[in-house]
Amino acid sequence: MTDRPRRSFWALMTTQFFAAFNDNVFQAVAALLIVRWRGEAASRELVALSGLLFALPFLLFSLSAGRLADRWSKARVVVWTKAVDLFVVVLLVTGLFQSSVGFLLGGLFLLATQSAFFGPAKYGLLPELRGPAQLTQANALLNATTFVAILGGNIAGALLTDRLGLVALLTGAGAVISLGAALFIEKVPPANPAQVLRWNPLPDIVENTRLVRRDRSLFLSLLALSWFWFLGGVLHLNAFTYVKQVMDLGDGVSGLFLTAVVIGIALGSLAAGKLSKEKVELGLVPLGAIGMGVFTLGLFFAHGSLTRVLVDAGFLGFASGLFVIPLTTLVQARSPEKERGRVLSTLNFFSFVAILLASAFLWGAARWLKTDPAQIFLLLGVLSSVTAVVVAFFIPQAPLRLLLVLLTNLVYRMRVIGRENVPVRGAALLLPNHVSYADPFLIGGATSRWVRFMMFRGMYEIPWIRPFVKLMDVIPVSAKDGPKQILASLQEARRRLEEGHVACVFAEGAVTRLAQTLGFRKGFERIVEGLDVPLVPVHLDRVWGSVFSFERGTFLWKLPRQLPYPVTISFGAPLPATAKADEVRRAVLDLGAAAFEHRLDGLRPLHQHFYRQARRQWFAPCLSDTTGLRLSYGKLATGALLLSRRLAKILPPEKNVGVLLPPGGAAAVVNLALLFAGRVPVNLNYSLGRGVVDQICRDAGITALLTARKMLEAVKWGDDARAVFLEDLPRAPKPKALAAFLAFRLLPARWVERAVAPASDASVDDLAALLFTSGSTGTPKGVMLTHRNVHANIQGLQETFQLTGRDTLLGVLPFFHSFGFTGTLWLPLLAGCRVAYHRSPLEPVAIKKMIKEERVSVLIATPTFLQMWFKKLEKDDVKHLRFALTGAEKLQQTFAREFQDALGVPVIEGYGTTELSPVACVSVLSVRHATEYQVGHKPGKVGRPLPGVSVRVVHPETGAPLPDGQAGLLLIKGPNVMKGYWNQPDKTAEVVRDGWYVTGDIAAVDEDGFVEITDRLSRFSKIGGEMVPHMLVERRLAELSGEPEAQFLVLSLPDEKKGEKLAVLYFNLRQPLDQLLTRLAASDMPKLWAPDRRMFVPVDEWPTLASGKVDMVKAKAVARRALENP
Repeated sequence: MTDRPRRSFWALMTTQFFAAFNDNVFQAVAALLIVRWRGEAASRELVALSGLLFALPFLLFSLSAGRLADRWSKARVVVWTKAVDLFVVVLLVTGLFQSSVGFLLGGLFLLATQSAFFGPAKYGLLPELRGPAQLTQANALLNATTFVAILGGNIAGALLTDRLGLVALLTGAGAVISLGAALFIEKVPPANPAQVLRWNPLPDIVENTRLVRRDRSLFLSLLALSWFWFLGGVLHLNAFTYVKQVMDLGDGVSGLFLTAVVIGIALGSLAAGKLSKEKVELGLVPLGAIGMGVFTLGLFFAHGSLTRVLVDAGFLGFASGLFVIPLTTLVQARSPEKERGRVLSTLNFFSFVAILLASAFLWGAARWLKTDPAQIFLLLGVLSSVTAVVVAFFIPQAPLRLLLVLLTNLVYRMRVIGRENVPVRGAALLLPNHVSYADPFLIGGATSRWVRFMMFRGMYEIPWIRPFVKLMDVIPVSAKDGPKQILASLQEARRRLEEGHVACVFAEGAVTRLAQTLGFRKGFERIVEGLDVPLVPVHLDRVWGSVFSFERGTFLWKLPRQLPYPVTISFGAPLPATAKADEVRRAVLDLGAAAFEHRLDGLRPLHQHFYRQARRQWFAPCLSDTTGLRLSYGKLATGALLLSRRLAKILPPEKNVGVLLPPGGAAAVVNLALLFAGRVPVNLNYSLGRGVVDQICRDAGITALLTARKMLEAVKWGDDARAVFLEDLPRAPKPKALAAFLAFRLLPARWVERAVAPASDASVDDLAALLFTSGSTGTPKGVMLTHRNVHANIQGLQETFQLTGRDTLLGVLPFFHSFGFTGTLWLPLLAGCRVAYHRSPLEPVAIKKMIKEERVSVLIATPTFLQMWFKKLEKDDVKHLRFALTGAEKLQQTFAREFQDALGVPVIEGYGTTELSPVACVSVLSVRHATEYQVGHKPGKVGRPLPGVSVRVVHPETGAPLPDGQAGLLLIKGPNVMKGYWNQPDKTAEVVRDGWYVTGDIAAVDEDGFVEITDRLSRFSKIGGEMVPHMLVERRLAELSGEPEAQFLVLSLPDEKKGEKLAVLYFNLRQPLDQLLTRLAASDMPKLWAPDRRMFVPVDEWPTLASGKVDMVKAKAVARRALENP
């Protein structure tokens, strides 16, 4: 909300408060003074007359006031009524000083008249000033303020009867403030300038009632609110005789009684606004109706105890607040905009009719039923209980909405985004992802509309579920249904839309067992075909992991991780009914990427998050490496904190600090310690050579390198003045280390951080690492990754793979490699599992031993390294291994099949880049559960987007989105997208556009949501005007060779005639090259794509980087040299 509507709202609140306060001051003072002036006997008729005169204008003028509020700006109507109010106050004050009953009665009539005109304008302004999302809370505040003003006015009137000067001063100031505040209300345009003004209420009673009855919900709400005012009227009039006759107490107790009711209403109103959570929550109505019945009945039994009477009165008021706020908001929200004033004036009219009927009810009950005041409460309580039953009968969904209120406030803590995208009235089709069995309740609880869901028939037929879902108007459907039955279900859903209802279809067709968004089926397209119905994409975030999801391999049978469980429900901008399934799925994934940001906002930086994770499993094993080092979570945290204290004293002031260490315990401790010391670790790629690393250090401002002497000897750099050797840092004596170990666990975490690592505080948007790209296609660039980036990747990976303390990861990828940094450093530390490190991926014998001895269950590697290790591995070595996850380069499917056939371990593929922290897409193991089989990986595909990641395939030149199955440029969006390139804003702007990272890869997305990388945009050659994809040529050569171990690398070299030409490096090809080329010539591959015989260059192996990626720069140099010197 902008400042002007906010200011206007509070101006309206101020206007209403002083108006209600003045009304009640004058009513109280007038009643008491008339009794004093005319005597008790003569004044009874005059007091009754004053009450009638105050009610009469609402009956005579309310309906005209509604038309006036529609015809003119409601803000101006408010100003006019408050100007009249100031004149009326002068008249009433004159009557007080003149002791004139006539002046007082006339003034009360005029006061009520201006209130009658003020009411429709006041309540009609709220939707225009606050909007749908804030309307319930606005009504709650207005109602609470009004009842506080009523209470204050009555108390002030009773106390100031003998001090008329003070009454004049107080009410005069109130009238001036009320008028002044009204002038600050923003002038809204007239809703219906053509509205005809009528002053005869009789025709309007019929016409307005017909108007309201067109909307059943509106009409029922009007009746329910009229009942509230009837109950209030009886309660107000009966309270005095109840206290005097039944309780035998004085008038002061009557005041206490009504005060308890008023305070209860104010608190109940505020509670209703809070529980409604930016929507109209009709589930509170039956709760309020039940409470009104119970506590009214309680007053019949409570008259022997003043305390119990006041408690019952307070809770009666509280229940009334819960009852009235949702109904009032519903009337405002569902009223036609051009007729809102008329609808609200009709509510005013019937409310005062109900108040008059309350008087008639009391008179009739006393005259014919001979009831005493306590029995009146008994009768009223019975009628209130009947009202609760009537509410359940006429609005059967209301009790179910009450269950939704309880579910969404006690079991779940919901954040709802975009609720305004669900239309207040009219049809809409919601299309969410499907994460758990609680999804319908979460979606239903997130919107005010009653949603008709399509449901799996197998669940629908369960005996104890069926009565509830039938009441919810659920439409059953199943893939096992016959064609006619499926068609009938789709037509039933279509009928609901044609009737103007909101329907919901879970287009994935099943609850995900994979923690990924599955492909969207096309059944909903048939439902809306030819209809003008908006399609609203919906995303449920963080629901995976709740009791009702399949997380941990089961539904229901697990303890909740926390209560209430936080979830985010996002409603996206409506799509046209012509939108296809792939468009809707993309919109849902976009919502997921935005929602993921919210779950990261409350997280601590990585190192502090790790420290709290460590405190939960202080003595559990954390890491080991082949040097013999073994650390528990507690020892790692203690070592990192103590080292950070030491580093803070000896390091130069520069923020970035170089780390030159192999993967292992020492590197893990150093990375943690630097973050605790308020520095940014820069893990340096020692395979690039001294010259490139020196250039990186200059670019990053690095003047200190944390390393070890053995490391410098291994890379053969010689002396380095920047080196800070870990061996030279003094270690804490054992007694001191033990004391720190215990203190860091037992003392509060914040105390420890402030005392030991005062520089450790950081925002999640601060840098957590500076990683330089591998340089596989050129000069390395510094990628700035924030704590948010890395957190996003880890949360997505953990949500997908569900690692536990029983898992052990193999860590051999260096930490300068983004896959190693996120996947083997931070993922195990924050997921609470173990990690086993080895210093180099090029030592398969040592790695084989580690996999077996450490019982590795998850292996993360590049395909190149995995192929190297495969030659040494045996089935007994990997008996604890659940899967191997590869990335950084293309996984050859022939090798993946061979690995699984030989070792029984599936090899799955992921995709990402350093700029994506690094994972964007990932495959998972397929799941068979009951009758459901869900595919988690497909040959040649890199998986589905990680939770929180959105993908888009666009035309490389125009940027237009492409449909499923069509290859184009791959874009990635999500909180994992880097902050940017270090000191290269121009380069950053080239690759990050409107939050989308331009990967440079050519990809396609299939109908199940799997991404296939077909090539890199840079790995194309333009030959004779046609783009030739290198990866497709490589794949075709591998297929035609028929040899799983044969490897091909297609490169582009300049050509004087055609601009470019293809060169092919190959190795492990056992058959003669000519035999392969013969099959190539006979294949269906375009001739332009076929490399010339002279362009094939045999090599012993690819030139690779330390990350395992092919060094494309060196590969091209090898090809040039071979072709220049055949």
